[in-house]
Formats: sequence, C-alpha cells, structure tokens
Amino acid sequence: MTKSIILITILILGSIPLIGQDNRNNTDSISVDLIGTWYLIKQGTKDTLTFSSTSVSRGYGSRIEIYRNGDFVDAYGAPCGNDGQIHNDKGKWTFDTNTSVFTTTIPIDNGSTIYKVYLIESNRLILTKEK
Repeated sequence: MTKSIILITILILGSIPLIGQDNRNNTDSISVDLIGTWYLIKQGTKDTLTFSSTSVSRGYGSRIEIYRNGDFVDAYGAPCGNDGQIHNDKGKWTFDTNTSVFTTTIPIDNGSTIYKVYLIESNRLILTKEK
C-alpha cells in the first residue's frame, strides 16, 4: 500500500511542470525574442534586412522597436536635424507562429509590412520580404 502511494505521488508530481520551466515551443520563443530595439546594419538585397541588437552608429540610422504589448516603431535618426529621412512612425505588429511571418501595420525601412523571420539570435535578426 505504501509503495502504491509513493508510486502514484511520483507519477503525479512528474506530470506537473516545474515552476519556471519554459514550456513554449520554438516558434513561440521566437516571438518573445523579437522584443527589443533592432538597428538596421545591412540591406543585403532589396528583399532582406539584417538587424543588430546593438547600434554601431550611436543610435543613428534605421531602427525598429518591437514591444511586448504589440506596439511597433520604425524610426530613422541622424546627428543632423536636416536629414530628410528622419522619422519615428508608430504602428502595431503580429507574429504568426505557424509560418514565422512577422507583420507590421507600417512599412519597415520604407519597404514592406510582411516579412518572414529567417534568423533570430540574441544579437542578430534577419527578415526576408514575403511575396
């Protein structure tokens, strides 16, 4: 009887996830990894954007800001206020975990609003334009 109770207790406790255990699947973690400020470092082709999580030009140039609450910012900053590209546009974003498609309500870097997450690492994000 005691062995049965111990066995049942072990089975029940084994089926409960540990506190703090990450039970998200890989695509769910991608949407969480998107959160933050990303600085455009290279536009490889007209359909590919490469971002870094750290600025190489003291915050100047193109950047996107992705917020947990669904807010999105596409911005361009320059040391001189006379630059005609300066902007700070606000919109919303979504991420489809089934297709890895990142969609915004405003264009990214004057391009598209629909991109596929090609690669995401702690310091690098590569988006490819969806056709």
